Amino acid sequence: MMNKKRSLVTIIKIFFLHICIMLALGLSLNLSAQVFNQNFPRAEKPELWSFKPVIFEGLICYNEDKNSITLYIIYRLEPKFLTFVKNEETQQEVYIAKAEIIVEVFDDKGTSLARQFNPVYVESNQPNSEIQPYTNEVQGFFSFKLPPANYSMTLEVKDLATNNIFIDRNINLQLPAFKDKILKSSSIFYVHSADQKLEEKIKGFKLTNYGGNVIIGQKTDCLLQLILDTNNISGFSWKIKQRVFESDKEYTTILSDSNFSIIDGIPSIKKINRQLYIHILDSSNLSKVLRIPIPFERLETGKYELEFTLSIDTMKMNFQETFEVIWPNQPRSLSNMNLAIDALHHIATEKEMLEMKSMNQAKSRQAFKEFWKKRSPDTLCAYNPVMAEYYRRVDEAIRRFSTKDEQNGYKTDRGRILILFGSPTKINRILKPDFPPKEIWTYEKLQQRFIFIDNERTGNYVLIREEKY
Repeated sequence: MMNKKRSLVTIIKIFFLHICIMLALGLSLNLSAQVFNQNFPRAEKPELWSFKPVIFEGLICYNEDKNSITLYIIYRLEPKFLTFVKNEETQQEVYIAKAEIIVEVFDDKGTSLARQFNPVYVESNQPNSEIQPYTNEVQGFFSFKLPPANYSMTLEVKDLATNNIFIDRNINLQLPAFKDKILKSSSIFYVHSADQKLEEKIKGFKLTNYGGNVIIGQKTDCLLQLILDTNNISGFSWKIKQRVFESDKEYTTILSDSNFSIIDGIPSIKKINRQLYIHILDSSNLSKVLRIPIPFERLETGKYELEFTLSIDTMKMNFQETFEVIWPNQPRSLSNMNLAIDALHHIATEKEMLEMKSMNQAKSRQAFKEFWKKRSPDTLCAYNPVMAEYYRRVDEAIRRFSTKDEQNGYKTDRGRILILFGSPTKINRILKPDFPPKEIWTYEKLQQRFIFIDNERTGNYVLIREEKY
């Protein structure tokens, strides 16, 4: 029993040492329409686990003349929606997909005012069936200069290979007029740090562009355009409220502060190297952009409410916006808490496993969070790269090693070794007549081999020997 405990401790140390080395070296872990109380346009918030081929949102900025507003429609297209066909013009294994994204704006009587389309061209070295979601996404934007009024919009995505169409109709937009003595602002722009030299060059910031939501663990700021004749803001504060469990309407404050900085200029959107950026244009008018640092990286996935309170002289503004913290490429095994806990048996002690499995759902989930928090390289960040890598490997083990007899591939011997040590440097498969199939996994950096045999010829390989060399 003592040797078994020592063996478990050794395995746990190896796993976490392996992940920490990857992080220290900077290696990739291969992680396989409402705004404020002013009804500015924003995309309908996508559900955390729903699949839509395109995520979009409407953002507005006030222009220099104050009599018109620029409406930006930014989007992120999921290539897996498209049909990839072999490129016959090259002998290489290259697949291409072509599409069109079309936006049409109507007035309040249904008359078409403007119609724009962007062509989409995507290359991949994999056919559709092998393309992973949330990879090689296509970003872009449309811009319309419009007078203040009520509008509606239609967005359409058309796959040119199959003529499959995704349409979102009757998206309502309200562009409010600028009035003296009434404080007005743009939409909220969620941005995160880009390359520092590029930021200085374009005087701008990279847009998050996930339908008004933020990504777990990503350092994100908010930008807000105001039309002001002064830099003397007498009062400003923000709050983040978390949705109360099992309630869609009740929120409780979890973060708050009053820090901000001011940038003179008008925000505009640019596309640089497949990414969207907010570029601050020099302006002779009264446009100011507030940069508000908010520690979004501390927030776990879920629904929240962001509230701003701003006062200048006798003018006061208070508005709220709901958003979600999302994890687009979250390992599937983390969406099933029972499975996620069960998959810990490779690294957790018997006591820890018993406690998590015997608790009620809420306490079990909390114990699970505490287990991984102790093993996080940054306890102030909700995203734990060690946990993410562990469950990415659990997903891979399920996909590769599940059989008819054992549907949970993470429980198999090959699944266990894959989870603890990662993918081997090489795999030798040995098939001989009158002998069971054999696999030899070699980890060159660890100078270690694992030998598996499929005695029953059912695909369930059993570990028979470990070797150091």
